[in-house]
Amino acid sequence: KGAMFDQASGRIVGVERHLFDDLLLEEKSGFEVDRERGRQVMEAAIRAEPSRALPEEQEFRDWVTRWRCLAEWAPDLGLPALAEADLIEAAVSLCEGKRTFDEVRRAPIRDVLLGRLDHRTRMALDREAPERMTLPGGRSAKIRYELGRPPVLAARVQDLFGLTDSPRIAVGRTALVIELLAPNGRPVQITQDLRSFWTNTYQQVRKDLRGRYPKHKWPEHPPGFE
Repeated sequence: KGAMFDQASGRIVGVERHLFDDLLLEEKSGFEVDRERGRQVMEAAIRAEPSRALPEEQEFRDWVTRWRCLAEWAPDLGLPALAEADLIEAAVSLCEGKRTFDEVRRAPIRDVLLGRLDHRTRMALDREAPERMTLPGGRSAKIRYELGRPPVLAARVQDLFGLTDSPRIAVGRTALVIELLAPNGRPVQITQDLRSFWTNTYQQVRKDLRGRYPKHKWPEHPPGFE
């Protein structure tokens, strides 16, 4: 008796094989699998196809990207680079007792990774690379992160009234790219220098949009620049 990983179903199965020399005469499945043998088979399966064992949710992938971006922007914070190998090792550390890829994907991989950090570094991740930002008007906007590019925050022009300069993250080293949106949600301007937008470009945007969207506020001078 032994155990194998069925690729089609993504699960461990217990098997019993009858051989004559090296010729397989009969194979039966459905048997109980020894815990240690199951762990070994699950670990090998994770290492062979890690993409099937890691969480698929976009929220998790976004969190990983935030971590990696901050590690690049502010290396002195002590965040490790979080390579794909680190994700695989975290999944492997949780594979004992698991019999399917689905069970591994649902395991607390994020907690394992955070558990390797001291308290100060864990707090820095959410503080210096926040998932969202509250705007002056009270709305919350998600920050988009992408390796090799500055972070992006998209918001309607009216929601940015009162924000005079582009917010900075990563201990103040990285300015957000601001996508200023019309009321219909389409970008009207993209800038990493919000102050320049208010002083040099806002009047033209106001002229273009206030006729199309008269129910929205289009003050001649945006708050903070009266």
